[in-house]
Amino acid sequence: MRVFPRVEGAVFEGKVHEQVLYQLGHLGIRSVQTDIVIRHLGYHNQTVVARKMTRNLGIMEKELESDPENLILRYNIAKTLASINRQEEAISHLKKITENPAIREKEKSFFLEASLHLGRYHIELSRYEEARMSFNPWPKNFPGNGLVHFSLGENLFLLKDYPGAGRELEKSLLYPAEVGLYPLNLGKYHYYQYYYLGQCYAQTGDTERAGEFFRKSFNLHKDHFRSFHALGLIAFREGRYGEAAGYFQESIEKGGASDSTFANLGLALYELGRRSEAEKALLRSLEINPQRREALATLGHVYRKNKNYEKAAGCFQKALLLDPGSIDVRLFLSDVYFRLQELEKLVEQADVLLAELNLPRDLIINNFEELSSIYGLIGDALGEQGRKELSRAAYQVSFLIFPAKEVLEKMVSAAFSYCTSKELP
Repeated sequence: MRVFPRVEGAVFEGKVHEQVLYQLGHLGIRSVQTDIVIRHLGYHNQTVVARKMTRNLGIMEKELESDPENLILRYNIAKTLASINRQEEAISHLKKITENPAIREKEKSFFLEASLHLGRYHIELSRYEEARMSFNPWPKNFPGNGLVHFSLGENLFLLKDYPGAGRELEKSLLYPAEVGLYPLNLGKYHYYQYYYLGQCYAQTGDTERAGEFFRKSFNLHKDHFRSFHALGLIAFREGRYGEAAGYFQESIEKGGASDSTFANLGLALYELGRRSEAEKALLRSLEINPQRREALATLGHVYRKNKNYEKAAGCFQKALLLDPGSIDVRLFLSDVYFRLQELEKLVEQADVLLAELNLPRDLIINNFEELSSIYGLIGDALGEQGRKELSRAAYQVSFLIFPAKEVLEKMVSAAFSYCTSKELP
């Protein structure tokens, strides 16, 4: 309740989160939704906010001791607990409201808002199935409420039910978001309507519609760096590397300076042949997160292309420590070891690859030709599994070790059948 008439008897209740709504109801004054927007600035210092919330919680819990049936008090305690990351306790208070038959029947608006918070706190605890159990009845019980459709759509999105999420999110665009006590940041709300819809269309293969919704989300909320990153992923997968690099760079400039964004920017720049810029982006990614496997692998490729084989080997080795099953990294490390003439290490990599692919390992290697044939067998096995790109990489190592005609023919065949699509982490 933000705007109300000045009438006798309309007094605020509660020592914290003072509210006049219920006194107005007792006076026969009905509340209605309006299009008046209130911009609430509040506090920005998180330490100050945490102190304030802890103080408020103590006051309200003491008040609850003398009035344990006060459900409004429980509602405010739940919100305060959640604000200091104590969602589990918040949920127990909200269930006192949502499981109350009288509230369900006579206070439908209050029931909805408590249920919205209940579902939100389950989501914050990554308990998406429990959230769905809360959300599923809402569209039927509260038709025409955009916030209800959005909340269910968001939950289905997190459950990876992209078609179902898309349907609910589309409905959320058709109806107003009716709220009372439930706090709603309209800019953030509208941003995530479009962002989630864009992701739903991207996940179901309609990249044109996905791009349309991502672009609609620009400048609605500070989180819009996510939309630029998502557009970068689409452009990269479609082979538009220059456009992808531009989107990743813009995502970084708009607040999305994460290890994954720098890693993806580095990969796009590498594909464009801009290796010096790629190196800087990848090093920045690793500065943020030294265990970013994709950044290490791409940086290894940069160094390998620049013939800095020692540095390339170091990057590939670190990537394998994080993910020993990375056949692609192991193949490129094999390439580098041969160029460095680290033959014992090269044979070790061949042995690991044979074990990974369940191929015979009791092979005797007397010369380069026999070592080359082992990588040829690895390429054959990968090709039979439909892993054409890896198969081609194995043949390239085989040909590097011993350039035989039959290996060259296999390389050409693998290159011809290889689908040029790229995947980003």
